Amino acid sequence: MNINASIIDQQVRGLAERAKPQLEEALDKPLDENNARSAAFVALCVKVMLDISDEEAFESLTEGGNDFGVDAVVVGDVSDNEFVVTLFQGKYSQKNLEGANAFPQVGVEKAVQAVRTLFDPRSTPTLNPRLAVQVAEIHSRLSDGYIPQVRFLLCNNGQSWKVPEAQQIIDHERFGDKAHFEHVNHDVLVRILQSTVPVKDTLQFAGKVIVEDFNYTRVFIGKVPVTELARLMEVHGDRLLERNIRRYLGMHGNRVNDGSAELLLLQQRHHAHLRSLRLQRAATGEPQGPRRGAADHQRRPDQQDHLGDVGKPERLLPGGSIRAGTALPGRAGVPGAGADDHLCH
Repeated sequence: MNINASIIDQQVRGLAERAKPQLEEALDKPLDENNARSAAFVALCVKVMLDISDEEAFESLTEGGNDFGVDAVVVGDVSDNEFVVTLFQGKYSQKNLEGANAFPQVGVEKAVQAVRTLFDPRSTPTLNPRLAVQVAEIHSRLSDGYIPQVRFLLCNNGQSWKVPEAQQIIDHERFGDKAHFEHVNHDVLVRILQSTVPVKDTLQFAGKVIVEDFNYTRVFIGKVPVTELARLMEVHGDRLLERNIRRYLGMHGNRVNDGSAELLLLQQRHHAHLRSLRLQRAATGEPQGPRRGAADHQRRPDQQDHLGDVGKPERLLPGGSIRAGTALPGRAGVPGAGADDHLCH
């Protein structure tokens, strides 16, 4: 018996018993014990992967007849002319808790067909009422000119689909960066549930900082050496990503990940240019210019903002926070920025 599979099975059974009336109301039909557990597994996956409440997870359920293999749908808000649609398909084995069964190929085929059909405004498939409402919302946004980013989570309490057999079905469609298929199983769910333990550490800032009050919020802007981020990953590993980037944005095709990669490449070109300039100045004997900066500063992620101007700590104020993935205008590569070139803003 797989321990993680057993842990998830206990949670599924508890949710099915505790919330059977809500599940029946959400799906508008009576459920026997097995069907209640299957629906509870999908609801648990929605709740954990998107960090939403039980009630919101129940409302997202669409399983039943004419569902195209889509057991739950969550349509995200519009941002930067795009919106994320997260689809779920669940295959729950109630007898085998070894966690060894692969996700069935027929499930992958249904998922691909669902993406191909449901996101085509010209198609008129026969859908159950719950799924029809969600698809109508998607088509309405498409007609308004918004672009969908599709994230299809194929969930089971076993292994992923077979490669290359089932993977070829996905690759053949050539969805590009508009649709991504991810596998979720008991190991993924347990890892995310464990990641609710707070991550506590200290960030070392370099050089000067800016602290301003804006809309009753203290804004802290500073420079963190990339080596600090590497150290955080070495210490805390995937817990940092599971609590933030992977859960809400997925692993592919989102603006934060793409923008971060573009910024790092841009900074790399700036650093190369700076090194070239410094070598030229050293060869000609030209002065390098004054260094700019001040004493380093420390910041704990779980602490409230308390830093003011350089060398001038200020009193604690409530509500301070540092957001991962927030893009701030950087000054990396600007001549005279000091010796700490490899900085993340």
